[in-house]
Amino acid sequence: PQGIPALLEQMKRSTNIQSQTAAAQALVQLGEPQGQAFLESLLSGAAEEGRMRAASLLCLRGHPKALSLLVEAIEQNRIPEPLRLGLLSCLTQTGNGIARQKLQQMMLAGDRQLALLAAARLAQLGHEEGRSFLRERIRQPGADQLVAARFLAAPDAPEVAELFRQVLRDPGAGTTARVLASEGLGSCGQLLDA
Repeated sequence: PQGIPALLEQMKRSTNIQSQTAAAQALVQLGEPQGQAFLESLLSGAAEEGRMRAASLLCLRGHPKALSLLVEAIEQNRIPEPLRLGLLSCLTQTGNGIARQKLQQMMLAGDRQLALLAAARLAQLGHEEGRSFLRERIRQPGADQLVAARFLAAPDAPEVAELFRQVLRDPGAGTTARVLASEGLGSCGQLLDA
């Protein structure tokens, strides 16, 4: 592809690690081996940010050194909370039991919002405890009910569709609730909902 030379130039010449890793990731997606080699070289680099960025991009590929670096960083609490959830999800997807346990702990002991996000990640990865947690939140009226339903919305979860229909029929429902209900109904509704 024509973009490869420009991406190679960006990856090699930029002084910004975020720009370099983005270019390397794009090269990997285009099948250019220099992108993978660059990311792997960052794993052994001195710069913490470069190591963590490369490890996070190589995580889903199951790269052993990347997985090891991420597990170590999470165990030593060197990963900020906003990034921690995504990296735990990635590690869980690769079969890391410790990461799955940490997601479960976040779901059960975290604040409301973090608990919902952790449950959603577990549910997306096919773990029933995440789906059960979200179903329980759907049964409890309140601020989390619609968000939990939105996370569960899928063609195989028609039970949440009625909640979305109720919100859309309610003239007093706010904009945010209507957006969540519309998105959810689109994900789990039937053709008759059109």
